[in-house]
Amino acid sequence: LQAIVDTAVDAIITVDEEGRVEFWNQGATRLFGYAAEEAVGQPITALIVPERSRESHLQGFRRALQAGTFLKTEGMAEITARHKDGHEFPVQISLAMWQVLGRRRVTGILHDLTRQKQLEAQLLHAQKMEAIGTLAGGIAHDFNNILAVILGFTELAKMHVSANSALERQLREIELAGKRAKDLTKQILTFSRFDQTERQPIVLKSLIKEVVRFLRATVPTTIALHTHLTSEASVQADASQIHQVVMNLCANAEYAMRQTGGTIEIRLEDVAVSAEQAHLHPELHEGPYVRLSVKDTGPGISDEVLPRIFEPFFTTKGPGEGSGLGLSVVHGIVTGHGGAILVHSQPGQGTQFDLYFPVTHPTAHHEIPLASPSYIGGSERILFVDDDPSLVRFARDFLAQLGYQVVGYADPQEALTWFTANARAIDLLVTDQTMPALTGEALALAMRNVRPDLPVIVCTGFSHTMTPEKAKALGIEELLLKPIEAGQFAEAIRRVLDGAKVSRSP
Repeated sequence: LQAIVDTAVDAIITVDEEGRVEFWNQGATRLFGYAAEEAVGQPITALIVPERSRESHLQGFRRALQAGTFLKTEGMAEITARHKDGHEFPVQISLAMWQVLGRRRVTGILHDLTRQKQLEAQLLHAQKMEAIGTLAGGIAHDFNNILAVILGFTELAKMHVSANSALERQLREIELAGKRAKDLTKQILTFSRFDQTERQPIVLKSLIKEVVRFLRATVPTTIALHTHLTSEASVQADASQIHQVVMNLCANAEYAMRQTGGTIEIRLEDVAVSAEQAHLHPELHEGPYVRLSVKDTGPGISDEVLPRIFEPFFTTKGPGEGSGLGLSVVHGIVTGHGGAILVHSQPGQGTQFDLYFPVTHPTAHHEIPLASPSYIGGSERILFVDDDPSLVRFARDFLAQLGYQVVGYADPQEALTWFTANARAIDLLVTDQTMPALTGEALALAMRNVRPDLPVIVCTGFSHTMTPEKAKALGIEELLLKPIEAGQFAEAIRRVLDGAKVSRSP
């Protein structure tokens, strides 16, 4: 029986009526750190109960003996236990009272809940981040519509004022502020993982070297910058976003050591995630990864702050020193790439961020040259649909300025009704994606049921459902992300119209 009990994974402990240990198996030794010869004869509360809780546990034990049952604690309960080295951890305990020769004994089976609690905390954190991300994406959609109106009419106004005039300079300031807000919205969308980006196989080592060259020119000389880049593997990634990740992490490290100086160490290495690691961190899977580590020798992060560092707009910096989006953006980028981010930090011992990216095999990638934005016009007929009346007015004014004939609707149902009666009266449909009653996708499909060769451009500030891949699969010629600069908007329209002419030519 002793051998059987000692093979049990859990701790099995028996105490007498005084609460002194009579039996202590090998599982108890593994769990609490005491050998059986150290534990037997000692009060159980002195061995495994935190000092602050010992008196209440002892009183409960005595009441249970008097009542002859453990009532609520008989069965399963969770308590905080104490290891020999002093650290505390959660355990699940099952108690039973029994008698031998008229003397009562209590036997407990104790199971370590540390891993279970860690997994529960990670799940709750992931759900919290997902909920915040969904909220952020929805806000970004509305904000992008507002920015589209501000930037659109600003660019339209600039077309009617003299260059270098006072009014032109004032409009330029409005435009610059709008573009800063556009960048902030892009960060929010990146955090929420709904940003639509171009990814291709890239060798991280080359990219990190480029970032480090830039960092060496910006990090003060009081902070040393060391690199250890050994991985030659490729990952499927957006280069600009990985650049942003490294810059954000190093900017935080620099801020933490700005007054004292220190060291930033960047490592890039190939690692194989084991089944055990994947079990501990559900966002990881067993297999090959590239691990990017950014480590600093700063003051570290306190236990109170650490759980909140990836929350958007949470910051420990002073007013005007940070938006609180840096680490939330990093989190969104890494998880959006199918990776994971782990943090190790203790006050006074610096901080290390470990970023895991799944390895991919490089494939041929063809760069598509981007033409410079310009106000290219035409004389074709365009149907513009958006549930924001201000954007409809901007499109009508701007496109008319470029020579186009424009029909605009803020109600997609009304637009569909008009189109059904005038299907050959337009050359292009430009529609918003997220609209009440009828999405841009649904509107485009309904119109193509009437006229299959209708060219379509879909615009979106944020969408759960519309991606570049889906737009391509639906035959939509262009998917544009709001807020769209006027020159890019004009160029996209011209590109789609010219493409339609080529496809129709014999």
